[in-house]
Amino acid sequence: MRRSGLYLHLSLAALSLTLAPGRARAQLDRADVEAVSQPSAPGSSASGVATAGTTPPSTSAPAGATTPTTTSAPAPSTGPAAATSRDGVDARPEPTGAQPAPGPATSPYPRPTPPAPATISTTSPPPPPEGTPSPEGPAHPARVRWGLDAGITLGAAGTFFILEAWVTPQLPADAPPSMPTLSSPDDKAVGHFRPNAALASDVFLYSSMAAPLIYHGIEAGLRKDKPFGLRYGTDVMIYAETLALNLLITEILKNAIGRPRPLVYVDPDAVDADVREKLLEEQASADSLKSFPSGHASTSFAAAVGGSMLLTLKLARRRPGALAAAWVLSLGAASTAGALRVVAGKHFTSDVIAGAILGSAIGVVVPLAHWRGTLEGAPRRRRRATMQVAPAMSETTRGLVVTGRF
Repeated sequence: MRRSGLYLHLSLAALSLTLAPGRARAQLDRADVEAVSQPSAPGSSASGVATAGTTPPSTSAPAGATTPTTTSAPAPSTGPAAATSRDGVDARPEPTGAQPAPGPATSPYPRPTPPAPATISTTSPPPPPEGTPSPEGPAHPARVRWGLDAGITLGAAGTFFILEAWVTPQLPADAPPSMPTLSSPDDKAVGHFRPNAALASDVFLYSSMAAPLIYHGIEAGLRKDKPFGLRYGTDVMIYAETLALNLLITEILKNAIGRPRPLVYVDPDAVDADVREKLLEEQASADSLKSFPSGHASTSFAAAVGGSMLLTLKLARRRPGALAAAWVLSLGAASTAGALRVVAGKHFTSDVIAGAILGSAIGVVVPLAHWRGTLEGAPRRRRRATMQVAPAMSETTRGLVVTGRF
């Protein structure tokens, strides 16, 4: 009888499984617990459904008579609660001892876990350490348009040589004019002629012109992360363009102004005999009327400032000590070349000052005209806003949390 009651509960659970699929698993588990914890009372009879392979006993049938057997289709069973053996006997072991009281029914499906908070960050990556080489950057902080810049350089240089070779000989070489009234410091340049000082000024001039080619070549060779040919070629092109423009502008001003040199006012009898012939030769030449501005001063300062400006674009943030040394040595050599022109009697002091200003201006303007706008090696220190967005989830709260720095 106890088993009959158990089969009845299991059959009802299977029937409810077909009628209510959404609640079938919970009801089946509850029916199983009730059947195990509450055994059937003695004397109760099975009714309604009989399992296959079982024959209820009959007390009224005569001896020797065949007892009819009622067989029904087995009820659909799902899960371990309705498991039966092949002979129709419950295959589960009998419960022994007192069973614990059934707890509250729980869903067999796992409770969904809320997703982890998602974080959205717009924080930019930290800048690279100062001085870190950037192989992905341009080969040079200055940009060169090779066709245009080469045309400007060749055109300026060609025009300069035409003026020097054709226009200068056409200038009048008249008798020395009377010496004008000079103010200080120009009056200190009159009355002497020193060819040796002129030769020394030539040495400093050519040294000033060659120095940028040397130290830019060394710098380009030391940069293993940049192509040497493109980097050094850019330096040479911009530097040559600077010198060519300076020579052309200086030559135009010399021919247009026509100021006599200080040596024109020197008495040949007041100088030594070994330099008298040289003095007379220069006084008679057309070049004696091309004193303003000083070509040695303008060219020396154009080379010094132009070369140092190119070096500044490359070393301002990486090698400030080497950059400072280049500026000091270059300007020192250019100043020495200009001062020796005054000592030699070739120029007035105002000629040298004007030439230094002109050459320095060209030495600054031309490299900056090619500059890309960023010093090489300078870290980008742009302050960017940062923001983080995350969902705020709790038992009673749903929302978003936004944090940031602006």
